[in-house]
Amino acid sequence: MREIKFKAFFRGEMLYNAFIWNGVLYWDDANSKGHHSLVYTPDPIPWLQYTGMKDKNGVEIYEGDILAEMQNANQISMAAVYWGYEQLGWMQKCTNNSYDCSLEPDIGDYDSIIIGNIYENPELIK
Repeated sequence: MREIKFKAFFRGEMLYNAFIWNGVLYWDDANSKGHHSLVYTPDPIPWLQYTGMKDKNGVEIYEGDILAEMQNANQISMAAVYWGYEQLGWMQKCTNNSYDCSLEPDIGDYDSIIIGNIYENPELIK
């Protein structure tokens, strides 16, 4: 069974292991290795769920992450990860073609690496 966890993009910052409990936003700070909290605000918070998969470097893949993979010697394919409600599974929205494809559980066996996310690096998918 995969681990259920989230990160959140809040006020221009990515918050890891984020959750809300009794109206308070909690998260882990990777720099200070401590827990932080903030009284919940009405600001919208995009919640990004962990897919249960990792890239070729062992980095956890979350919804909204942008993956890059070498297709051949001079072509890189990029895709944003999202939940496909019609497909009921994790999908990749590919930037260099018109179709989306499923995010396979063995993605770490390929050359896919996380190069950013749709909130901090939107220019990568335009």
